[in-house]
Amino acid sequence: MTPKALDYVMRYCSTLRLGTLEHFRIGFVDRTLVNILPKEQSGQTEIIRGVLQRYGWLKPNGRELFRGALVFPVFNASGQCINAFAYRISPYMRKGCSRILQLNSTATFFNQQIIADCSNIILCLSPFNALKLFEAGVSHVIAVCGTLSIAKHSTLLYQAGVTRVVIAMNPEEDIQTNEMGLLADSLIQLGVNCRLIHLPHIAGTVNIDIVHECYRGEAC
Repeated sequence: MTPKALDYVMRYCSTLRLGTLEHFRIGFVDRTLVNILPKEQSGQTEIIRGVLQRYGWLKPNGRELFRGALVFPVFNASGQCINAFAYRISPYMRKGCSRILQLNSTATFFNQQIIADCSNIILCLSPFNALKLFEAGVSHVIAVCGTLSIAKHSTLLYQAGVTRVVIAMNPEEDIQTNEMGLLADSLIQLGVNCRLIHLPHIAGTVNIDIVHECYRGEAC
């Protein structure tokens, strides 16, 4: 990860360790992906390019989809990458360009692989807030990345066997707080115990006492 990208992450999570970035395989796209492909124009090179384009990592013109963006990959319980979300870090955006990108339209969560074994979940709207909680010792945390689909995301948690969800929001940062309230209502209708809390933070850290109080020592 480039120093500029690392500075961007640290702005939102000042306590972040490099080991956490490696744990979640968070990276920065700096136009070097194609450089690791075989140099010679072989059949193998074209196959690899074709696969990358098929799954969306490369555009039809051969350029990287997430060029200049911080990427949060999403893995399933088997360790397969099923989606990815990216945040362009440049302060200057061309007209019509989106700052938030998504590999595909599948409803997924950051750190989704844990819901296969966790019935108690803390849900954040931002992966940056999820990282803050993870650094504070809360491992059973996931986050919405990209567009929130109330029906699809609530069904995903319900079908995974999640029985309790604490939605931790920072009203000063989160821009979809109303939608999270609707998500809570949807989960409750499915029989999932759900509540919303405010997660105040100072200088990139969070006060997790509120979260611990909600869980009262309960584990995953």
